[in-house]
Amino acid sequence: MDPNLLSGLGDFMKNPEMMKQAMEMLKNNPGMMENIMNMTKQPENNNLDDTDYNLDDTVIIHSLKNDTYNNQTAHIRKYNPDTLRYDVHLIDMDKTISIKQDNFRLDLQDTNNDEHQSA
Repeated sequence: MDPNLLSGLGDFMKNPEMMKQAMEMLKNNPGMMENIMNMTKQPENNNLDDTDYNLDDTVIIHSLKNDTYNNQTAHIRKYNPDTLRYDVHLIDMDKTISIKQDNFRLDLQDTNNDEHQSA
């Protein structure tokens, strides 16, 4: 963690009035602490740089043994090179699953995927 951040936090904690105000803000906005914690996180590597896909490319799921997800539209979230699977977020089901590249295709109807069509 950044030493300047820690130093500033130490000064902040020495001021009782500021602490009281901060506690009130946190009490009135429960999601604020999560947002503060996320500020110090490094962005997660989605491993898509060495693939043919981009973050949020729209794909159509197909050929899965479990028919529940077939024909669902999803967005690519990341690639796992260890398992050779992509994490895709199913839009209508609000669920993320991990599948092989053989089980999805780009949705060529989605204009966000235009750069793939010309390649």
